[in-house]
Amino acid sequence: MTRLWNICAFIALANLVALIGLLVWMASTGRIDSDRVDRVRALFAQPVEVERLAAEAQRQAEELEREASLEADSMVGLPASSRWPIDAFTKIQMERQRMERRFRDQLERDGQEILRAEQQLNAERDAFEREKAEYQQNQEQLRVQQESAEFKQAVKDLESMPAKSAKNLIVETCATGPEGIDLALRWMKGMRQGTRATIIASMKSAEELKLASSLLKSLAVPSAPGGPAMETPDETSITDASSS
Repeated sequence: MTRLWNICAFIALANLVALIGLLVWMASTGRIDSDRVDRVRALFAQPVEVERLAAEAQRQAEELEREASLEADSMVGLPASSRWPIDAFTKIQMERQRMERRFRDQLERDGQEILRAEQQLNAERDAFEREKAEYQQNQEQLRVQQESAEFKQAVKDLESMPAKSAKNLIVETCATGPEGIDLALRWMKGMRQGTRATIIASMKSAEELKLASSLLKSLAVPSAPGGPAMETPDETSITDASSS
């Protein structure tokens, strides 16, 4: 405990010596004098809120002084005999001018506040639109990735099934309509050639052979304009698959 106290005392003494050295250096180089010290002390003498209220009071006093000066200027053009007392009409005019000046000042301040609020609102709206677009893009990417993963898993499961079971599933899917046929074609395009040939070779009935012919024709269509045609099983591979 004594050692810790000695260390703390040494650090405090070192800081004090450094502070004194800094003050001596600033005084010797002309960077500090009594006036600057007084200004710094006066700067921190009052709380920020008190200083703000004092500035507001000074602004109001300057505004009243300006209004009084304008009123005095408006009286210069009057004859000496009519400057005092001022008649009721002149008082009304002066009061109206004072109200107009206050109204214009208030209107200008309100306009500036509205402009700042509008700029802030536009900035927040732009930020929201960017976040919304980014969120939608991320959601779309996740959806595409999920669909791709599900499709690959479906093709993998289909390839792992016996040829007859896979054939029955494809036939049932095609029977649901154009969407089913499109899905079956996508499955078969994603399969390995040997698995696809085995499934097509397992189609024996007249209806299944007709479906197989239609699928082979669709699989032979290029996947993109000008691209290579999809490789399809020939009759020999189908015969070999059916005999195995």
